[in-house]
Amino acid sequence: MRRASGTGFIIEGNRILTNAHVVSQANTIRLHRPDRKEDYAARIAFIAHDCDLALLTLDDPAFFKDSRPLEIGKSPELNSPVLVVGFPIGGDRVSLTRGIVSRKDMDTYAHSTVDSHATIQVDAAINPGNSGGPGLQGGKVIGVAFQSFTRGENLGYLIPPEVIGKFLDDVKDNRYDGYVDFGTNEISTRNVILREALGLKGIVSEPDTGVLVYDVLAGSSADGFIKAGDILLQINGKKISQDGEIELDGHLSPFVEMLDNLSAGTQITAQVLRDGKILETKFPARKAKIVDFMRVNYDTPPPFLIQAGHVFQPLDANLMQ
Repeated sequence: MRRASGTGFIIEGNRILTNAHVVSQANTIRLHRPDRKEDYAARIAFIAHDCDLALLTLDDPAFFKDSRPLEIGKSPELNSPVLVVGFPIGGDRVSLTRGIVSRKDMDTYAHSTVDSHATIQVDAAINPGNSGGPGLQGGKVIGVAFQSFTRGENLGYLIPPEVIGKFLDDVKDNRYDGYVDFGTNEISTRNVILREALGLKGIVSEPDTGVLVYDVLAGSSADGFIKAGDILLQINGKKISQDGEIELDGHLSPFVEMLDNLSAGTQITAQVLRDGKILETKFPARKAKIVDFMRVNYDTPPPFLIQAGHVFQPLDANLMQ
């Protein structure tokens, strides 16, 4: 029997928001408020391993007495202050660490080992036990603490409001559907000789536009609509730079960040250069199952076959670990 601890916080509807990795594979979940002596039994209502978030519920309403739910705010500005609340290293008393928002980017979420979403980097100390705790700004939640970078000093990461909001919207129908996959792999067209070889000169008016698609993931949103060899010029009306960035909320961001929070079935409009012609194609956002074997599975035991003393099971992330 192994014990682990983390942090969570109350949101509207008498629910507790925390990290998926805090409660994954737990036989028993007990919640403790720092102003109470009792522990309360909780259960997982929804869990999202791809974005490392989970919602907990309790049968005993006494846990919520004299509490006020936290409100999810907007994505913070760079160099703005943040207060991270939690219980690092399993302490019984609340810890407050202050810092600033130092970067906003796309990064891999360590819990699933394969999914990449928006992140907020802060220089406030985030340690084991802080996971699931809120990052606060102006009394509102601007992120959920979920991982740190151990090879650097004071590099902690928060799950931003847009990812939190997508998760909460997704479970409104009492199920979690997960993220869609755009499904292209691209390289920059910054090299002048490459741009000439691709025929960009003279056809595309802006010299810093377009990325070269060299692979399309089977079953993804782009499969059947975008081809290897296409030059991706625009996505949903946003011009894509030669480094794969678009202008988003006044900042340059990877174009996939705009698509990351789309719901399945949402129409995507792409403009591509193909065979010397600029074409527009439209297709629905969808999830690709082909990468599931790369994602660590926390919910179900692996299938297996025992034959003549040998054990066979699928080659996936769980087996590799």
